[in-house]
Amino acid sequence: MSSPERTASAIALASILLMLAAQAVVYRPSEPFYNNDENRHVMTGVFFRDVLSDLPIAHPRDYAIRYYLQYPALGVPLWPPLFYFVEGVFMTLFGTSTLVSKAVVLGFACVACLYLFFLARRTHGAEVAALAVPLLAFGPLFFEFSHQVMLEIPTLALGLGATYHFVRFLDLQRRSDLFAAAILAALAALTRFSAVYLLPVFLFLVIVRRQWAIFRRRDAYLAAGLAILLVAPYYAVTATELGWIYGKLVGGTNVGVTGPPFSLSGLLFYPSQIPGQIGWFAFLPFAVGLVHAVAPSQRRRSLPYLTLAGVIYLVFTPMGIRESRYAIYWVPSLAVFAADGIHFLSGRLRPGRLRAYAYGALGAFVVLGTAAVSMAKPVSFVRGYEAGARYVVEHTRTSRCCLFDGGLNGNFIYQMRRLDPGRKLWVLRGDKLLYSVLLYAQVGYASTPKNGEDMLATIYKYDPELIIVEEPQTFGRIEAAARFRALLARHPERFRLETTIPVETNDKGFGNLELKIYRNLIRNPKPSAELEVEMLALRRTIRTNLSPGEKNRK
Repeated sequence: MSSPERTASAIALASILLMLAAQAVVYRPSEPFYNNDENRHVMTGVFFRDVLSDLPIAHPRDYAIRYYLQYPALGVPLWPPLFYFVEGVFMTLFGTSTLVSKAVVLGFACVACLYLFFLARRTHGAEVAALAVPLLAFGPLFFEFSHQVMLEIPTLALGLGATYHFVRFLDLQRRSDLFAAAILAALAALTRFSAVYLLPVFLFLVIVRRQWAIFRRRDAYLAAGLAILLVAPYYAVTATELGWIYGKLVGGTNVGVTGPPFSLSGLLFYPSQIPGQIGWFAFLPFAVGLVHAVAPSQRRRSLPYLTLAGVIYLVFTPMGIRESRYAIYWVPSLAVFAADGIHFLSGRLRPGRLRAYAYGALGAFVVLGTAAVSMAKPVSFVRGYEAGARYVVEHTRTSRCCLFDGGLNGNFIYQMRRLDPGRKLWVLRGDKLLYSVLLYAQVGYASTPKNGEDMLATIYKYDPELIIVEEPQTFGRIEAAARFRALLARHPERFRLETTIPVETNDKGFGNLELKIYRNLIRNPKPSAELEVEMLALRRTIRTNLSPGEKNRK
């Protein structure tokens, strides 16, 4: 390795270490809540930790159903299982704290930075690669998602690894790179379904580079077959069980901030997010680098990044889901274009020390400005559900279950599992027993019990000793949930308000939120021995025996 390459490698490594230090600086203690997915990602990691501990080999399906009904906040099969398995392994070693999950995500962020360095060094040289790493690491979108327990960063890291090895295979024709690309692509697809973007990326690279010989290679079909073998079983199960849900989501008519995908605003949405994804300090160099990338002399080396950006746009724009995070997979391309833009601008000077100083100074200015903006953004936090769960664990005397109703149910359920290592208590969800919501109220909603008497009968049937509700409702008003809260307030002879726990947060979406904990005064001496829940997502009812005081049976 030459001296410039050693220097570039040292800069890239230092950038990764500085990113980790910056993450520690901005860290704020919080319970998992981000996008209301984070709590499920953490809780599913706990599930895999328990699977590794219990090894339910004899009856895995019964184990999973029973576990879900006890802790109804799991991410599978809605999301693929790989991240949760990795998370579960680390939780087995280090415990079930959210910090363990965050550390796993940060580990994937480091992997993403390393693979970007390897890829950019191969295509653009060591100087551009060394600068691309901090531009990615401190870019606002990447930096934010590196401290959230979400699936975007792990998928991005694995996807970058697959892209790097595939590009190196096209350059060197090494069989090891071909299989590495196939395996990493499969692992990315087993982390998040959006990793399917890798298939058109690979095909486009082959077509544009006219490397038709790959279709005559036996090992290419073996590598593709291996990837399919890894991915197909889980995807087949998910398509069978939940494919109809994803059909409702595609097109953006039911989820999040959406709009017609092929309207002018829809076509321009993801490009309009670029300044917020890489920061305004890097935007001008990015624009220069993008123009430079399409120049005839630069197209071949810029092809992987142009392909990534183009495919991401063509894959996610038709979905109509207008969230910047869906295009996070093109952010490495943006970072390389920005670094190349800085290199191009400084290259207008005469060769020598002045050019090197200009490149270093301009690069440092852009990186420091980008880092300052990213670090200045307040990190959202929510705290209070742990206190609520602790109260329930400490004050449940005779019942085997509690009942929770609220939008951040996944956070509460995770706290209950963490504070009850013997897994004695069950958490019943109001939006599973008293009414049913499929993902979002806009996607699917069914009111199961039609009136207050039905709700009272359901509560009496399962006999929760403590009932916990969020006030006010989060994520929009649901009429059945409002009726349930009115029912609790209207019957003090049956439900005594025992305590109220305030929820601390700096997120405006959860302002003035509190947890009200009621004690159920009219108890059932013979509560139901079987728990059954209608699953709108699965379009069937699942059930299991309610066995107090024992762990999930193997």
